Amino acid sequence: MAYYLMYDAGKKNKKEVYEIIDITKAPIFTRISKSLKNQGCTIEEIDNFTLNFNNSLEISKYLVGNGLLPMDKMDRKLSIRQIRKGEYDKVYYDLLYQKDIDYVFNPDKIIKRINDKLWIEKDFRFIEKLVNRFYNNHDCSSTIPEVRTAILETIRIGNISNMFNMRDNNGDDLLTRLIKLLIYDYYQSSDGKIHYITTAGNYSRNYNNLHSVIAFVNNYDKKYNNKDDDSLIETSSNGIAPMIQPVTASKPKPKTLSRKKDSKKYVLEEQMSMFNKK
Repeated sequence: MAYYLMYDAGKKNKKEVYEIIDITKAPIFTRISKSLKNQGCTIEEIDNFTLNFNNSLEISKYLVGNGLLPMDKMDRKLSIRQIRKGEYDKVYYDLLYQKDIDYVFNPDKIIKRINDKLWIEKDFRFIEKLVNRFYNNHDCSSTIPEVRTAILETIRIGNISNMFNMRDNNGDDLLTRLIKLLIYDYYQSSDGKIHYITTAGNYSRNYNNLHSVIAFVNNYDKKYNNKDDDSLIETSSNGIAPMIQPVTASKPKPKTLSRKKDSKKYVLEEQMSMFNKK
């Protein structure tokens, strides 16, 4: 399915109009998909482009500088959209930026962030909204009702329900299982056990869902916690039993992408390249 980076072009006949920005012509754009052509992109291709920037203004300035966005449109809101029933529908929660690179490279960090919301911050409203957002997602259809029951019980008693302590055959607690089902590719064997698909020793990502989960957390923090630029700040878990294995990756370098010699590909130093093809 094709997605487009677009800008708000105003109203025409009392209807919002959006114009496509052809980021495929940008010097730092890298095509991953073998089936898409012209201006259409995958979510991952658009993210690989926007992850080079700190915010939408930086993106707009870059686009103007490369002749891909008119100067008088630089202040227009950017969004990711896809065509549905002849209309350009907006993708939930939208763009990812440099502060999200660690989440993209290491999805375990977004799993930990979400667990911290429950176990450390005790932000029950966040879990409730997370459940409502992904309730109809088929990738987690067997687990999401259990999480909804658990959070409703948690809200009722004012404390974390014991249901969240339940673990599956993989050793994952209820909330971790939910997020893993969303962001990783898997299959279910005849005995009902979930098997996550691996590529080169790593879990294979369901990238569109990973984007949605990261963007959901960012949007929630911006809306309710007034956090615009600190989505990677993690609350200390001293004295709290971890619900997933701790992340042992080294602290990331400053979030700048560098170009390899004789290549158009940008990579984050000391991290695997996000542009590696599967």
